[in-house]
Amino acid sequence: VLINTDEYTMFDLRSLDEDGAILEGPLFLEIGEILEIRVDKGDESIQLTARVHEVAEDKATMTVRFTERDPRLAEFVKAE
Repeated sequence: VLINTDEYTMFDLRSLDEDGAILEGPLFLEIGEILEIRVDKGDESIQLTARVHEVAEDKATMTVRFTERDPRLAEFVKAE
């Protein structure tokens, strides 16, 4: 998972569904912060806008909820 347009991975994707994702990594944002993420899966990628919904107490993970729905998201989530 990439944040903004930088070309390096900042988070590991732990879970992805049509509503949001669970991310793990060294940098945690504040609840309510908006971020752009790019999820790469095989040869496919999708750019999504998300808002930080929750940060785990141990700061191992944070949950984001998508603020805009890409029409390709449902198929992207289902693809192996």
